[in-house]
Amino acid sequence: MADVSRGIFRVLTLVLLAVGVVAVVGASLWVAKSAAERANAAIVERDAAIADKAAAQQSLDLANTAAAKGVQSLQDIAAALGLSGQTTADQLITAIKGQEGQRRANLISMLVAQYKLMNPEVPANYGQTAWPPDQWTNGILSRLQEHFVVSTDAQGHLTYHDGEPKQEPIPTASAAPGDAPEAAPAAAPATAKK
Repeated sequence: MADVSRGIFRVLTLVLLAVGVVAVVGASLWVAKSAAERANAAIVERDAAIADKAAAQQSLDLANTAAAKGVQSLQDIAAALGLSGQTTADQLITAIKGQEGQRRANLISMLVAQYKLMNPEVPANYGQTAWPPDQWTNGILSRLQEHFVVSTDAQGHLTYHDGEPKQEPIPTASAAPGDAPEAAPAAAPATAKK
């Protein structure tokens, strides 16, 4: 009888061990799948931002090409930017500002995607109500030789400011999202808010 009890105990132990192994493997696969899905979503976001940036750059290149060819009229510049019909100087300036605003938004989206890839612990809605630390973002913008900086307020609004970013070492991307960033340079705030 004792041998039968030991045998049953061994079988139950092996069954429980097998169930435990299957549970651990299943949980590991679920975690890996979740991480892969988040990484793929961030990559898709980054690729879309890159495509939008390329389109904005193409418009800028068209305008520069038109200027290099000695284009004199606003209509020629408007046509180079893809605007049709009679265009006033104010309409042209508005169109150019809109394209620059879109280019900046796309660049920030790309940086958010990069931050998400570097910090898998950030939530999926990151970049909508929470942003990478201003110091990290402005350090990257400085390295890219951009002529604007960003700042965020307590409500999670991102604001663009015209001006040169400070030349600072770029903090690691693993800085906690709640870390207090340095104050943005005193520059006239742009009207674009995200």
